[in-house]
Amino acid sequence: MILLRILEHDLHRARQGVNAVPLMIEVPAKESFLPALVSNGSGKFLVSRRLTQEGRIRVGVFSHDSDRVDDVITTIADSALELSRAENWPNIFQGKGSAEAAFNYIRKESGFNGQPHVCLMPDTWDEVVIRKWLGAKNVDGRKYKKYCHIVPSKVSFPVFCSRPDMVGMYTQFMGGRSSILLHNVKFGFGLCPMPS
Repeated sequence: MILLRILEHDLHRARQGVNAVPLMIEVPAKESFLPALVSNGSGKFLVSRRLTQEGRIRVGVFSHDSDRVDDVITTIADSALELSRAENWPNIFQGKGSAEAAFNYIRKESGFNGQPHVCLMPDTWDEVVIRKWLGAKNVDGRKYKKYCHIVPSKVSFPVFCSRPDMVGMYTQFMGGRSSILLHNVKFGFGLCPMPS
């Protein structure tokens, strides 16, 4: 599962079976997490701009086929791009050199030379297109610049991802329900949409 590679994972079992799974969870948070992207009950994403009085972010729990939860990655990437554009954040890269610029941005913002650890690539791109976009000299098998794993995914544009704890949290409940919180889109994702 790709989500397990890009988000912190937390597995829960409902005490009373599947019917006891909540419709929403509250996650401890800091003001610096805002604005955050949170899942709603249908697996779409909303922008959360405030914490509860107890310092938590409310996140919706949605139903899914556990074998197909990676299908939400398209919505995650598109929602992250929409929020980044609305906030005018510097994590969007286009044109020649955008792969290297996004890679360097995530490495700088994470504070670790071993980041970004994953680059989600459109699963419709073949090896030739990937090597051309990343620069053939920078690609060795399924790695970019020696350590960033190239992962074909259901995204419409490349996304460089920082370490999971910097990006967000994926909570999985036994019985096919999940919630997703992206608390650091600005510094956790390097987004490379293709010019239209």
